[in-house]
Amino acid sequence: DLLRGSNEGTMPAYGARDTAAAAGVPATSYQGAEGDNVPPTLQTNSSTRRVFSAVALSAVALAGAAFASGRVSGGASGVSLLDAYSHSDAVPPPGEITNEHSLFVSNELERNNGFRIGQGYLPWVHLAEVYVPTLMQVEEPKENVTYTWEMTTAGEFNSFEADGDGSVEMLFKEPGWHTVKLGGSDGSKSTFSVMSKFVRREVRNLTTGALDKFLDTLHTVYTTSQADGEKMYGPKYRSIERLVSEHLRGAADKECDHWHDDAGVLTHHVAYTLEMEQALQSVSPEVTIPYWDYTIDAYEYPNDWTKSPIFDDDWFGKASPDNADHVLETGRWAYTEVTKGALETSPRNPYGLLRSP
Repeated sequence: DLLRGSNEGTMPAYGARDTAAAAGVPATSYQGAEGDNVPPTLQTNSSTRRVFSAVALSAVALAGAAFASGRVSGGASGVSLLDAYSHSDAVPPPGEITNEHSLFVSNELERNNGFRIGQGYLPWVHLAEVYVPTLMQVEEPKENVTYTWEMTTAGEFNSFEADGDGSVEMLFKEPGWHTVKLGGSDGSKSTFSVMSKFVRREVRNLTTGALDKFLDTLHTVYTTSQADGEKMYGPKYRSIERLVSEHLRGAADKECDHWHDDAGVLTHHVAYTLEMEQALQSVSPEVTIPYWDYTIDAYEYPNDWTKSPIFDDDWFGKASPDNADHVLETGRWAYTEVTKGALETSPRNPYGLLRSP
């Protein structure tokens, strides 16, 4: 069933793929059996099967990330099932009473796109996103009845004044189970268990505000040293210098890429991604790391993938600057420095600069 809402405040619509990806299901234009809603260049050939097999393997890797981090994927891989069914929190805490109301839970992105997080594949009846304003609505509220709401989490109690239609907006500030109580002036009472999770989405499916917050926070990690960052944001802060050094130590060995080959993604890289996400959250607790589904760009921009919005100035900047030094000159990443030193030993290029593996 479609959710209610408008399209205000989100990124420009990305067609059927945009709404589906935000729901945690494969996008319409990229799903189905061979020959059904698949681009003509991918239909009924052996390479198609190899591509889909690779995507399936990637989904397993992402599932490992969800399992290790306690996150839910909001994107096209649909891998949140492993996270959902491998944790004891798949079952709500005991003690719920027989409810006299029906509760509808949604956030702005769900309402705008018309899909719930996970689109019904997750075990939680009521699912909220951490640090995202969440609308709690009484379904079919009674006339001349006023409603009051209470929310208890981590020992803290909060009460909320309901709007005229019985709805209220809540903010869940930590993952896990939350108890929400609803009372009506007619004496009716209900108690609901609401699960709250961080959600990782494809970068194009973030709202404009969420994308800006992520990029601004990432810029802080790029421009604040490890020592200064720890003083300002605490022990989980990691500067980009520290993160790149760590990545190079794990992935740039001449004899073996320990972090990407074989099971490396399912072990090392899952923990590394979580470490970087927690570093970002030490600066802005509402941020999660989105992922980039580059197959979208391969399909939408087959002749020149550099035209993707990923490489706009206000996103990540040009893929290959055309000036003599190949340096970004515009946008938020203009003249970003590459460090020569690091807190950890790691491979460098002949000029002593940290490099990609």
